[in-house]
Formats: sequence, structure tokens, C-alpha cells
Amino acid sequence: MKIPPAAEPSIEPVITGQLLLGTDKRNPLFTIYLDESKQRLLVYYGLELLEVVSAKPQDPNYKLLVGRLYNAGLSVKTLEATFEVDRKTMRRWGQALLSGDAKELVRVLEGRQGARKLTTEIQSYVRTRWPDLSAQGTYGISGRLRQEIKKVFGVELSAEALRPLLGTLKKKASQSKG
Repeated sequence: MKIPPAAEPSIEPVITGQLLLGTDKRNPLFTIYLDESKQRLLVYYGLELLEVVSAKPQDPNYKLLVGRLYNAGLSVKTLEATFEVDRKTMRRWGQALLSGDAKELVRVLEGRQGARKLTTEIQSYVRTRWPDLSAQGTYGISGRLRQEIKKVFGVELSAEALRPLLGTLKKKASQSKG
């Protein structure tokens, strides 16, 4: 009886990348690599690939990873140098993860941009009202809009909050006339 030759083991392609976070005495298990495309972070726990995360700092998964590593007790100084994130920000992300409050987590991950009063809904309202209000003249238009926004949305905005949007609308109006 002839024995068939043993099947050759399949070799999976090895993903190579730049080591971002190596092991040390405070971190004996986690290693993080930046893949060749510089688009993803490869997180290893020991020799096992634990997760693949976007390498973009504004990505929520990136922030969650940094928060988890902070909570795992890795050196804050090393994390600051590796991810270029302030220790207070890492602590805030880590605490939000531990809180178990989904709304708090979303609020923290949105960062400073999340708590803006000038929401996309209010911006759409201003763009919709612009033609009617500007037909009466643009002098004092900010005050009229802020009064309407307070009535419709119940939100008080400062003139400075509306200034960039109104500047854009005025610029577009003058370009379309000329």
C-alpha cells in the first residue's frame, strides 16, 4: 500500500509592520504594530492577534483601544509617546469605558466637537431661512436668526457661533450675484 505524501502546510501571508508599542516590565503581553499601509493598528496579546483597529486618531475604535490600554495599567508615559494623546484624555476615555454608561461613552468619544450648540439641524434651518431673511437686508440678520432659533429649537446661540456659517452664506450670495 502506497502512502500519499503529506500535504504541505498552508502558509498564511505574514502581515508585517512597524512596531509601535513593545513589551516591557509594565507591559509583558501587549504589542502593537502599524501595518504596511499605515491604515491599521495590529494589536497582539502575546503571540495572538487580538484585534485590528483603524490607525486614525479620530476613529472611535482607536480611542477605545487607547482607553483599554490605559485601564490595563500600561505605562501612561509610554502610551502618551506612542499614541500622542494627553494623559488626561486617556484617563477620560478609560473612565468612560469603566462607567458602563453608553451616553457618557459617546459624549467622551465625540470630544470637544460633540457638545456644540450649533447642530446640523440648526445649520440646515439657517441655510433654509437665509434667502428669506437676506432679502430684507443682511444688517441684523444674526440677531433675527438667533431669536428664531431660540423659539424653534429652544437653544440660545451667541453671534460668534453663527458668524462662520453666515459668512459662508454671504460669500455664496455675493458670488452668485457677481
